Amino acid sequence: MATNIVLYCFLTAVALATLTVSLFNWSRQKRRTWDEVAPHLREFDWPEARITFDHEQEERSRVLSPTYRRDQRSRLECAKEYVSRAYHNCRIVLEWGTTEWRDMIDLHLEYEPLVVEAIKALRKEAAAFRWIALMALSYMWLLSLLHFDQWRFMPVPGIAARRKVFSADILQSYERVKQAAATLARVAYAEEQTDLILAKM
Repeated sequence: MATNIVLYCFLTAVALATLTVSLFNWSRQKRRTWDEVAPHLREFDWPEARITFDHEQEERSRVLSPTYRRDQRSRLECAKEYVSRAYHNCRIVLEWGTTEWRDMIDLHLEYEPLVVEAIKALRKEAAAFRWIALMALSYMWLLSLLHFDQWRFMPVPGIAARRKVFSADILQSYERVKQAAATLARVAYAEEQTDLILAKM
């Protein structure tokens, strides 16, 4: 009887989570023109992100700071925030690139070869980054459940190490997405649009 109740609760939770994700995806604007890109991008602070994922900074804190556990928890929250912003921006430019690609195919538009290559490059880099970011965010979310800043018996995780997902570097991968988006803006639109992308991402 108890096993049936647990199974029922688990299945209900899975069904609700699936429904929530499905409704969220259904509600989102997925076809995105160039004019709808920049207003939805979130500012990404590159210097602060690099400090958050810096091994030397983390090691200095471990050696010198009396509040190292608390520092690491704060660093974890910062890391999640930066990866979340990058993931959000990646989704926005991927929707833009996919819209351009669909319009080219569905409306039989003739794009310059440079534009076609730029769209392909953006979609490729953005798709790769999304998987990297999702894995990083999932792992960091699990770390946040440990409350290692409050429980002294819990090991303190290295946050700088979260910059790598297997052999992929999160910041380098996001930089490639940023440059691919800027390239598409440059070849398809104008230099000022490129500057706008570079400034916000």
